[in-house]
Amino acid sequence: MRPLLPATEFFTRMFTSNALALAEPFLHHEAGILKRILSESPAIKTVVVIGSGPLAYRELVRHYRGDLVYVGVDPYYQISGELAPKTFILNQRFENLRRHSWGSGPCLYVLWFNVLFYLHDPIDQLNSLLSPGDVVVNSGWSPKLAAQKVMEEYFSHVYYDSPQLIQPIIQQINQKKRSLKNQLPLCPAFKRFGNGVNFVEVLSS
Repeated sequence: MRPLLPATEFFTRMFTSNALALAEPFLHHEAGILKRILSESPAIKTVVVIGSGPLAYRELVRHYRGDLVYVGVDPYYQISGELAPKTFILNQRFENLRRHSWGSGPCLYVLWFNVLFYLHDPIDQLNSLLSPGDVVVNSGWSPKLAAQKVMEEYFSHVYYDSPQLIQPIIQQINQKKRSLKNQLPLCPAFKRFGNGVNFVEVLSS
């Protein structure tokens, strides 16, 4: 399945203040999970945020763990100006990512705000990246009615000029979510909450 949103314009709209305000209940829940993981995982050396846009969660990472390297990965969002120390942006697609880009040590991979659903064949790529001690956070829309309502309002804002796309995209997201739910436990790199890779799934309401 190809990425759901091929147009750069739609990705850019996702980072507007109005769009993020609509997603605030989701993002608040997600941030709480990340704070807990950063506090409880002193071995982590690098935080890699997939689909980082305007350096999503960089300030949270710096606040809770100033020693960490922050790597934002986003093929569409260009960052101008000088970056803060230990902050890097990689303008490339997830499937082209290589671990040596940011050094050694356990990593926290943040597939934030439903980004996994927009990636092409993410399981194989994750499997090539992960090493023992890594932590993966995948956040996705909950099937609860409250979450589905937020999702519909959010996409109605992002696709305000293409309302005919909203329901097909929501259906495609839900379909891919069911497919990934079946695939993730089969990924050899995942050992849920045991030795090896910790996989944390966040279903925000």
